[in-house]
Amino acid sequence: NAESWGMMRRTMSKMKLHEERMKAALKWLDQAAYPPQRPLTRQRLAALHTGQALSVNNAPSTQTNEPVLNPKKTAARLNPAKSEMSSLMDDQPGSAELVSGTVVSQTDGSTTSESHHFSEPKDRRKRPYVKVEVENEPLPSLLPSTTQSLVKKRVIKTKMEPGSMLPPPNWEEVWGRISNMRKKEVAPVDKWGAECTGEGPRDGKLYRFHVLISVMLSSQTKDEQTYAALSRLQKDNGCTPESIMNLPDDKLRDLLYGVGFHNNKTRYLKQTARIIHEKYDDDVPDTLEALLELPGVGPKMALIALNSGWKKTTGIPVDVHVHRISGRLGWVKTAATPEAARAQLEAWVPVDKWNQLNIMLVGFGQTICTPINPKCDKCEAQELCPVGRKTLPRVNRKKLKVEPNEEQAS
Repeated sequence: NAESWGMMRRTMSKMKLHEERMKAALKWLDQAAYPPQRPLTRQRLAALHTGQALSVNNAPSTQTNEPVLNPKKTAARLNPAKSEMSSLMDDQPGSAELVSGTVVSQTDGSTTSESHHFSEPKDRRKRPYVKVEVENEPLPSLLPSTTQSLVKKRVIKTKMEPGSMLPPPNWEEVWGRISNMRKKEVAPVDKWGAECTGEGPRDGKLYRFHVLISVMLSSQTKDEQTYAALSRLQKDNGCTPESIMNLPDDKLRDLLYGVGFHNNKTRYLKQTARIIHEKYDDDVPDTLEALLELPGVGPKMALIALNSGWKKTTGIPVDVHVHRISGRLGWVKTAATPEAARAQLEAWVPVDKWNQLNIMLVGFGQTICTPINPKCDKCEAQELCPVGRKTLPRVNRKKLKVEPNEEQAS
């Protein structure tokens, strides 16, 4: 229609105007960068290359006593980009040099000379070339080739040392009230936790292996499902490193049905069982670094396996419950990850209470301080919790305000 045709014509006219302005700007830039000089014809350029002078009629002259232009320098006038690249490749230091030459011409028997000056562009500094080499530590030769590529060494970085932070106010009273509530009600972790699933003596290899398998299956899985899956493994083949290593993948996957991410955990269990069987003589490693090298084992799992299997306390296991509740109570400040919360907790919690913290807060989070709709009305530490105080009536909030002492009032 007419409206669209008019819009198209206006657009084309704007584009044409823009193109003309761009051409004018480029022409002005060319003139500013390379000022106009006397044009060089082919005959004059050939004479300059051969070292001969030209007369007015462009005929070779016999007088060649005057210096002539260097052919290499003359090429800079005709092709500036090429000359700039050649100057970059040149080994000489690049300060701007002025090259002059003389062309002789005869007019009425008299000799006149014309000087031409060409400036060579400055040499650009090259960026330094830095070669980066990464050395990979060789993996143990005992591992098969299928598991070598999957073993990764993880390092836990704890920025705070124990005792480097002041404990929060009233933490001992809150601890006592939570412990009292845990004694009154049995949580799922008390019946189906990692310590309740192992077979054999508590200081034996089989018990430690069962604890490790239980914590590996517990991620993103309820304790009831973890206990049921481990019970199926124990009834089917005894759940030893050698039996799991030789178990077909399809059958192991069926036994782990109901566990979160059971396909990945099937692969991790077989790889971990092979490493423990071939490298550690069917026993779980007794160091945190060695446990973290096992496929599918994280910091929380390694700390629980050391605490329950080897009775070694090297840190506080922090899972989603401990991370959530410690943030609600104000025991940690702006901890975005469980490892950040663990570093802050270890900085002020006494070492003799590290073993109790995880099992206490996990059970408390399963029964009362749940992720959604926490039961603050049943919590004995409601008035001491920043989140619980918000659920109190306004009358009770005013009573909880601390009255100033006589010294502060004066």
